[in-house]
Parts: sequence; structure tokens; C-alpha cells
Amino acid sequence: MSEAHAACLVRGIQKMKATGAGVVARDPGRDEAYFNYEAHLMNEVGADVGARMHTGRSHNYIMATLHRLRGRKVLVNVIDALSKVRTTALEQAEKYADAVMPEYIHLHPAQPMTYGFCLAGVAQALEQDSQRLIGTLKSMNVCPLGAAAFAGTPFGIDRKRTADLLGFDDYVDNALDAVASRNFLLESISGMSLLAILRSRGAQDYYVWTTHEFGLIELPDSVATTSNNMPQKNNP
Repeated sequence: MSEAHAACLVRGIQKMKATGAGVVARDPGRDEAYFNYEAHLMNEVGADVGARMHTGRSHNYIMATLHRLRGRKVLVNVIDALSKVRTTALEQAEKYADAVMPEYIHLHPAQPMTYGFCLAGVAQALEQDSQRLIGTLKSMNVCPLGAAAFAGTPFGIDRKRTADLLGFDDYVDNALDAVASRNFLLESISGMSLLAILRSRGAQDYYVWTTHEFGLIELPDSVATTSNNMPQKNNP
């Protein structure tokens, strides 16, 4: 591709980005949004130039790449949030290191512990979830670009360069695996499910501790409500 054609494509893409996706006409006959964007670009810069953007490309690896980019963004945000929550849990664990409370088994008092000990356990579980998601992020953050439909392309695509430009750690070696595998999505769902179980467990503990029978904590009004018939109630 000549520099002139490349510059024309860049200007067309930048214009599309500035005007937003809403201006792109959606033709159901073009199957998916991507093909409508491509048609819109060709209308803007001319078919001869616009069609060159698809040189060496395939819809198969484009979708595989988008899935990894979107999944990566979600995982990075979750991992960052977990780090902040874990830091807070450790700070509170130190603060309440001497706050003695009973621990229950099957809702019966079993042994004494401290609230700080409980929070330290939560922090450790959050660290395990974080490491699990970091491992998933590592396997996800490899680039399918250059794989074409499933067996590569004769065009001289610099796969390392395209991977670097999109922030990937590397590219997927095997072209077939690059477009066919979605294991990273299943790994993400699995990790998120385990994280949800941890959050559910913590929520259940606090729910029980707020009851009149246990009376260990009292929730502030910001996370509690009352009954329109029984104003003495403080429902989490």
C-alpha cells in the first residue's frame, strides 16, 4: 500500500471516529456492523482506496481480536478494582485486629476470632481471585491479527508490529487457533463466577450479622431500608 493510500485511509477513519458510528447507514444485507463501516469508508474515500484496508485481513480474525480487546479491558478494570478492595480490606483488618467476635459453624457459636482476622481472610481470597484473573489476562492478551480466515495470508503482515500497536504481549502462533479458540472467554467467566461466589459469601455474612439474633453490626442508612408497616426494622 502506498503512503498516499494509507494517508487517505487514516483521514477517512479519523473522520468516521469524529462523527461517530451513528452516521453509518446500516444495511442488513451486509450481515454485520463491520461491513457497514467498511462500505461507509469506501463511500468517503473511494472504493479503490477504501477496499485496500481489507488487504490481508479477514472478518474471522477481526472478530477474534475484538473479543480479546474487549475482554482485556474488562479484566484490567476488575483486577484494578480488586486491588483497591484488597488494600481496603487489609487496612481495616489491621484496624480491627483486636476486635473479638464469635465465629459460627452452621449458625452456632464455635470459636472466638477477631473481625480483623475475618477481613484478612477476605483479602487473601481476593488476592487468589486477582492472580487467577491475571493468569487469564496473560493467555487472553495475544493477538490474532495476521491469521486471516484460518490459515494465514501471503501478504507480508508484520504480526509482531500489529500486536505491539494494539498493546498485546505477543501474537498467536497458530493461525487456526487464533481464530477458532475462545477459551479465554470461558476462563474469564469461570474466574468471574468464583469472584461472585466470594462476594456472595461476604454479603451473606454481613446479612446474618445484622439480624437481631446475631446483632454484631448495624448498617448505616445508606445501605439499609425500613418497612412501611414495621419502622423498627433495619433491612440490609
